Amino acid sequence: MDTLLTSISLALDCFSVSISNSACSNYVRKDALTYATSFGFFQSFMLLSGYSFGLLLESYIRAFDHWIAFLLLLFAGMNMIRGNEVKSAMLLILSIATSIDALSVGIALSLLGLEIITPSLVAGGSSFLLTIAGYCLGSRLRGIGDKSEKVGGLILIGIGVKILMEHTLG
Repeated sequence: MDTLLTSISLALDCFSVSISNSACSNYVRKDALTYATSFGFFQSFMLLSGYSFGLLLESYIRAFDHWIAFLLLLFAGMNMIRGNEVKSAMLLILSIATSIDALSVGIALSLLGLEIITPSLVAGGSSFLLTIAGYCLGSRLRGIGDKSEKVGGLILIGIGVKILMEHTLG
């Protein structure tokens, strides 16, 4: 049960970003599947990477992971606000930004001596499914006008600020 709850909490950023993306652009189903696959892959990959590096990188990652996530989301959000979205670059940036926390969780799992395969698969699957759900919800919000792209950018910046505040304020 802890694995499922942790995985879902990691996937919530993917859900939020996918709502924002699909509400702001003319994404098609193929785009939703591409984002879901990328987000799911990066969640699994980052968990496995964090676990693999464990103690070796723990102090370095904890010191600045929230800043990386914040800056990536700020960059993506500002580009959406300006209308400068480049899909492939945005996909990579958003995939990394939404999975930075998974890296830390992977480190924590290694420190606790827990297994990683099940959490990695569940996190990737949860991220995939919640991204699809977010895409479906966001696409229903699409006709809200020209300002939707700016609102989406602000949402991404807000997610980045949330990550930054959670890590700096405790």
